[in-house]
Amino acid sequence: MKKGRRKEGEIKVTLERNPKKMVTYQDKYDWELKIEAIEGGIQRSNDVFMYLAPDDGYYKQIEISYKKDEKNWKRDEIVHFYYKSDKGDMYARVTLNFRTGNPGPKTGMTFTAYVNPNGSPNLEYDVFKAINLN
Repeated sequence: MKKGRRKEGEIKVTLERNPKKMVTYQDKYDWELKIEAIEGGIQRSNDVFMYLAPDDGYYKQIEISYKKDEKNWKRDEIVHFYYKSDKGDMYARVTLNFRTGNPGPKTGMTFTAYVNPNGSPNLEYDVFKAINLN
């Protein structure tokens, strides 16, 4: 958990797996995922491009769970969602790619986000406004 003052736009991700450590990669297991907006809201999306964030319909959290005996059980999950700040002055599109099947006690996640901090729900990528962090 991050210590200190929280900033707008923070997202908390919790992944619980039972058992935490498995013997083989083929084992099935129960797992539960929770994605929370600390300030603001999130909305899951099936949009292909996610270029325009919706005005409303945001929630504080998204929960996904799988039981090992479910017919539709799967090891990995890709979650696409929009983020909107409490003040409505920041929008983002986010993709989280979870790989829960590592036999050890730790697992992997990839985080990709595109943020528009100017209050517009337009999230279309503009190559001329790209920020190079290198």
